[in-house]
Amino acid sequence: MGRFDKLAKEWDSKPRRLLLAENIYKGIKSKVDISKNMNVLDIGTGTGLLLIHFVDEVGNITGLDNSTGMLEILQKKIDKTGLKNVFHELYDAEYDQLKRTEYDMVVSSMTFHHFENPAEVLK
Repeated sequence: MGRFDKLAKEWDSKPRRLLLAENIYKGIKSKVDISKNMNVLDIGTGTGLLLIHFVDEVGNITGLDNSTGMLEILQKKIDKTGLKNVFHELYDAEYDQLKRTEYDMVVSSMTFHHFENPAEVLK
């Protein structure tokens, strides 16, 4: 079990994480025209703290993360709220290939400092 798998259950209990995700969302929204036609990708989605802000404004949003524990928490949120436009997959951004390669927007929060080569991930 990895570090983030162990932290997953308490991840959303930190108010600073919730506020950070909300502020990042607001920053993106202030610069990008977001529409219901958009398909969005969230790299390093974790428990979906950033992703969840977009669900009512976009067509679909997919969260990628390499932590099973984090994605389990995200799935509980999806199940609890009945979201139909949220998807996720276990994915290591440094090594795995995207199944789908066309997105209208890619977002991420507090993820890229974990990558050895962030430029490669962006390619």
